[in-house]
Amino acid sequence: AVARREGRLGVVPQDVALQPQLSVRENLRLWGVLAGTPAREVAPRIEAGLAWIGLADRAASRVETLSGGMRRRVNLLAGLLHRPALLLLDEPTVGVDKESRARIYAMLRDQCRDGVGVLLATHELDEAGAHCDTVVVLDEGRVVAAGSRAALIAGHGHAGGEIVVVTAGADGDDVLRAEGFVAAGDGEWVGATGSGDLAGLDRHLAARGVAVAEVRLRRPTLQGVVARVIARHREHAS
Repeated sequence: AVARREGRLGVVPQDVALQPQLSVRENLRLWGVLAGTPAREVAPRIEAGLAWIGLADRAASRVETLSGGMRRRVNLLAGLLHRPALLLLDEPTVGVDKESRARIYAMLRDQCRDGVGVLLATHELDEAGAHCDTVVVLDEGRVVAAGSRAALIAGHGHAGGEIVVVTAGADGDDVLRAEGFVAAGDGEWVGATGSGDLAGLDRHLAARGVAVAEVRLRRPTLQGVVARVIARHREHAS
């Protein structure tokens, strides 16, 4: 609380921290004052901020009437009115459309150019790789890898690409682990290219009882790297 009052820290939580029955301006005034924004500067900062996030015309609207993307933008502005040196965000783009995500990241780039440190937590790995200077991979509270997207892929990816196996059930999970694949979520398993014989791999896995929905080859990805370094960390910790 002291750090926030002194302007060093701004926080944008995953759950939108706005009162739905208050207007956008009323919410911003509330959070601006609570964060320690000087009283004489609250109103002008709100008006300038609303223009910056493209919602000046919705200042009097109740938050409950806004779209999800609009609420996210207001939520972000609420964490910035006291002009923090460091901004912490938890899943800032969850539940919003592609256009709104792009706008939010453009807003965060503005903050970086103005000298604000931005630290965000996200499961959206494509976004992290595209927009973040440094990606830090955490597993059970421990840092297991860190670096730029290019550095992580160069250090932990497979130069020949990745084989992705998509399963139709969990019955073959043990088989895929034994074959050197790591889980990437939503039924996807990522492994090294090996021989590149996708049809042969499909038949091999089917013969071992894996219900394979799809097998494909792709270039190395941050998603594959993250899955791989977490799997290695858990293997070494066990």
